[in-house]
Order: sequence, then C-alpha cells, then structure tokens
Amino acid sequence: MKAKPGIGRRRWIGAALATAGLGLLPAGRRAAAADGFQAVPKHLQVLRTAPASWPQVVELSRRMGIGAVALSIPPEDRKRFLADNPAGIAAFEPFRRAGLDVRCMIGDAEWVRDRPDALPLELIELLHVHERVFRFKGLLLDVQPQTLPDWKTERAALVRGTLSLYATAHAACKVRQLSFAAALAPWYVATPDPDRRGASFFDSSLRRMDEALVMAYRNDPDKAIALAQGALAALERRPIPYWFGVSTQPGNAPGSSYHGLGLARFQHDLVALRERLEDSPGRPQFAGIAIHQFATLRALANA
Repeated sequence: MKAKPGIGRRRWIGAALATAGLGLLPAGRRAAAADGFQAVPKHLQVLRTAPASWPQVVELSRRMGIGAVALSIPPEDRKRFLADNPAGIAAFEPFRRAGLDVRCMIGDAEWVRDRPDALPLELIELLHVHERVFRFKGLLLDVQPQTLPDWKTERAALVRGTLSLYATAHAACKVRQLSFAAALAPWYVATPDPDRRGASFFDSSLRRMDEALVMAYRNDPDKAIALAQGALAALERRPIPYWFGVSTQPGNAPGSSYHGLGLARFQHDLVALRERLEDSPGRPQFAGIAIHQFATLRALANA
C-alpha cells in the first residue's frame, strides 16, 4: 500500500524533534528516562586498559548500571600475573568486590589461518590466568576474519579456519566451565558455510558457542535491528543467549557510533533498542546490550 504524500517527511521531522527534545524534557521525565537506561542489561567491553584503571571500570559500571564486562588483558599483564599470582589476584579485587560478571576477551584474525585446530598460545596463556588468578564467567573471542586482506579471494578457507577455531576454543572452555562466545557481524548470514549446504557462516558459528555478541553497530535502534534481522532470525532457529552491540567509538562509519551524540540520546536509544529487541525474533534469548567500549563510553558519560 502506497504511503500518503508527506507521511515519510513528517515521520522524519517527528523523529528529529523527538531526539532534539531529549535535552528539553522536564527534570522528572529525564530522571525516568535515566532510570529506564539503568534497567537495561548491559555488557561493557574493556579494551587497551591497564589494570591500574580497572577501579575506574568498576566505578563507571556502578554509575551506569552495567552488570557485565568483557576484559581484554594486555599481554604484558597476562605474563606478569602468571609469574606473580598474588599480584594478579590483587589486580582483580575491584571486580570481585563489585560482583560484576567478568568475561575475558581476546582475538586476532591471523589465528584463523594459523593451525586453527590448535589453540593459539596467547589464548592458552589467558586460560592459565583463568585457572590460576581469576575465575572468569566466560570467554569472548573477537577474531573478525573479514578484516584480513585475502577475505575476498580466500573466503571459504577463512570461514573454515574460523569455524575450526570456534570449535577448538569451545571445547577448551567446556572443560574449564567457561561460557564460550564470539563477536559476530550480522552480515555473516549472507556468507555461506562452504561445508554445509544451505547454512550460513552465522548459522554454523552459533552451533559452536554458548552465547553470541551481534555487532550491529548503528546509532539508530530501527536501523540497527533492520541490519541484524537475518541474525535475529538465525538466533530464533538456534536459541542461545545473545548480546546486541552498540558502539561509542570515534572514527567509525557514519551512522554507526554514538560518539559525540550526547549521553541523553545514548540512554534514550538503548531503552528503545531493548524494547524493540524484546519484541523481535529471538526475544527469549536477548541477554542485553553490549557497549563497545569503556574509554569512549566514559568520555560520552563525562562530556
């Protein structure tokens, strides 16, 4: 059915006015919006952050109602913690006291073509941190094979290598009672699994993990869900918990990041995104919103 002339324009203007009006709401309504944001289940990625700053991660998490973090531990600190377990135990104490769910995060695209049937040494080292220093809730693997220069010419081999790595990492996590997840681009649904007729790279990835992170980075809830529609349908077919990703990183593609848009807009959109996702395919599996990442979220919150 054809829309009446002007409706699309009026909707666009209405949306723009609604966004602009966030800062004009009465104090009581702004407080109600902030309360709604606090109630959104949130997962914060923590990249390139030295242990000395981990108390700041805990403070921001407390302030913004974040209950889970995915922590990327700098290589030099992994080695230091394994050489000096008490120092590592002390470094993680802020997370213990706060009661946050802490996942460890690691990944390198090169791993998918370097003996993907064996665990990379860096990942083995991280698992030793889990065994000797701090018991993580899960492992989040972030490899993104599409960033490799030969993705266009050697895609089938890279998909096979990635799926093999996922299977190996999942098995290693299972024996250590760790949940295994990976960061997945939603357009993996359009990339075939070369070894399973009719299955996508996204479908086959889900078969190898306990939960997933969907990197649907858009700064508009409707556009984010439209981008992820195929991924959400795949999650409905294979129901595992998933986190839906948003970004606060500067320099991302236009329309993808909340960098520079202000905290009120960010809070409003996360509440709206949660409401839409809870009415979307895969609703029972929705675990919360994954925010990429700590340093830029802190800048947004303090602007």
